[in-house]
Amino acid sequence: MHERIAIIGAAMSPLRATYPELSYKELMFATVSKALLDAGIGKDDVDSLVTCSDDLWEGRSIGDEFVPDQIGGALKPNNRINADGVYGVFQAFMQIRAKVATIVTVVAHSKSSDLITKNRILNYALDPVIERPLAQHPYFIPALEATRYMYETGITPADLARVVIKNRQAALKNPYAAYGAKLTPETVQNSPTISSPLTELDAAYYADGVAVVILAPESVAKNLKTKPVYVLGIGWDSESAHLGARNWGRADYAYKAGIRVYEMAGIKNPAQELDFAEIDDRFSYKELMHAEALRLVPEGQGKKVLTGETMPINPSGGYLGLGYAPNAAGLTRVVEAVFQLRGEAGSRQVKNATKGLVFGWYGPPSASGGAVILGNE
Repeated sequence: MHERIAIIGAAMSPLRATYPELSYKELMFATVSKALLDAGIGKDDVDSLVTCSDDLWEGRSIGDEFVPDQIGGALKPNNRINADGVYGVFQAFMQIRAKVATIVTVVAHSKSSDLITKNRILNYALDPVIERPLAQHPYFIPALEATRYMYETGITPADLARVVIKNRQAALKNPYAAYGAKLTPETVQNSPTISSPLTELDAAYYADGVAVVILAPESVAKNLKTKPVYVLGIGWDSESAHLGARNWGRADYAYKAGIRVYEMAGIKNPAQELDFAEIDDRFSYKELMHAEALRLVPEGQGKKVLTGETMPINPSGGYLGLGYAPNAAGLTRVVEAVFQLRGEAGSRQVKNATKGLVFGWYGPPSASGGAVILGNE
């Protein structure tokens, strides 16, 4: 039987619309230092480092060349993942399971405020012949998906507004959140349309920030001061990159990732066995769609997320409240889950939380996502 693997340290910077006073290097240094302190180890104790970033979101070529120094990675293995931050946890987990490394630090960062061409970056990922010419705004893809999902489930724009209101208000309790606010249905539905049926407030605003977790086997974790949070399961999946080949009414990538993560964690009924979930809500409808695909609610009944009939979903405020930090986004939710499972989430704490799910999606135009289940027992 494999030795269990735990998160022994976690930290993140408060997410903000912009950090004009700090470079991404300074943000990374400060947050990694905080995570090492949280774990009770030094940088020399770390065997390997995993980073999550993308040259296009970095605004420079081979951006990982500018990363090792400030995270304690000089003259050590550094592995960059061009994906959402939750995938960094998978890579670290596999390195430890394969005995390639004992202690692995995962770092994901965003300085999206430095970029003035965010929509062009998203368009660049589209097929250049057929799809890219259609993209007056890259959010036409989630808008099409939202339209189909709403048609199949009976979800209304008013329901989407309730998701926004719920998460933005939850973020008021989170000191790491950039966009906590009290909103009304009218404010959400009457905000400018970005691509029908989605309004400006249906989409998470971009944010700057850094998230860090440190993983180690249980034999190491039990000798450290910090209460370990165990990685009970991981799973991920990708759909076709071609828009015409997708299932527009369901997040198949989330459904398949869920099958894998639940099997690994030994979970039969996630709606009953999990205490909370931090799932992607880059767009308001995505929270409901992902909740269905991950079997947190019955298929076609995503609205139950809004009626108090489920476990707490996105107690952090989600991306709608925290802010969306490209590449770092999923890892911010892992850190939030660690806080919950260590009883350190303050006024947003879920009572008696012992097991939680984190799910990250890489955002449009991709159809890939990854899930991790964490537990404190």
